[in-house]
Amino acid sequence: MSWGINALLIVVVLFILIRNRGEDDLKQFSSKNPEERKQIQAYARDTLKTTSDIKAIKILRKEFGLTLLEAKQAVDSIE
Repeated sequence: MSWGINALLIVVVLFILIRNRGEDDLKQFSSKNPEERKQIQAYARDTLKTTSDIKAIKILRKEFGLTLLEAKQAVDSIE
């Protein structure tokens, strides 16, 4: 009986940790300073005129050193 409760407690703690980590990831692009965010969005807008979303994300990552999530959020904020 005690083993089952311990296992359940571990599962709950892991669930909370994973869920909270995801929320932190979503805040990354919005936590950039406003000027840098505007510059990234303007660059993303120009890039999207000539390339696909995926290529634009790759370019943003290379040019600005963004994470995959930050670059995707920048592209998604344009659409």
